[in-house]
Amino acid sequence: SPIVGSWSATAQTSYTFATAGSKMLYAWAKDAAGNFSASLSAPVTVTVDQQFFSIWNNSTVPSQPAVSDGT
Repeated sequence: SPIVGSWSATAQTSYTFATAGSKMLYAWAKDAAGNFSASLSAPVTVTVDQQFFSIWNNSTVPSQPAVSDGT
């Protein structure tokens, strides 16, 4: 079920994960009365592009890889 306090009327365009690897994203719909639908899920695999690290030029690399829907 939805986590209390995490509801948003608009979909996120990016997500941040603590680690790379296999993850599961969940979505719900909420009607005007506050009822939630059953959840839907989608598996994603978070990878880190090695070219990404080259731009940091020996600086600190972010500890949380991010994934975006491309918008």
